[in-house]
Amino acid sequence: MTKLLARFRRAERGATAVEFGFIALPLMLLIFGLLELVLLFMVSATLDNATHEIARDIRTGLFQQGAAPSAETFRSRVCARMSWLAPNCEQDLYIQAQEFPRYADLAAAPPPVITPAAFPDPDYGASPQPSALPWQAGQACSIILVRTFYRWKLFTPLMGPIFETPGAGKDIRLVSSATAFRNEPYDVNPTASMSC
Repeated sequence: MTKLLARFRRAERGATAVEFGFIALPLMLLIFGLLELVLLFMVSATLDNATHEIARDIRTGLFQQGAAPSAETFRSRVCARMSWLAPNCEQDLYIQAQEFPRYADLAAAPPPVITPAAFPDPDYGASPQPSALPWQAGQACSIILVRTFYRWKLFTPLMGPIFETPGAGKDIRLVSSATAFRNEPYDVNPTASMSC
């Protein structure tokens, strides 16, 4: 019996598999965590680009002079620019536009309060309350702050507490983008001249 135990102690076959077993879980969490982070950066860059591109139409007056200058139209146009997120974009994208009298007032603009009322879980058929996120595209020469928020569902286990946005829901990261500008002096009435 002692010979058998001694031989078992000297044996090294399978040591690699056992050692890999020790590091497999942390290694997989690290790999999937990095993939999660890369996807978050891609969502952020895509949202930022779409927000700035479509907000330019507000700035130039094309949006206000369009057939349906509503928050839903703006959301649809932003989602069209985020084509790789198309299946869930309409339900996971929240938008806000506010008009300010001066640029100095932008600094006092409160950040949105992240509550279930403002950013509800669309998986349960909920939709945002209209008053939770204001929509004011403004007129010519108005100062506008446009903010967009995208609900990104985290997929890596144990990463939720690290990446999730408090108040947005379990394993939800709220990715945001913002742009501020003064609307151009677009002319709704061609007979009148306007300058800012």
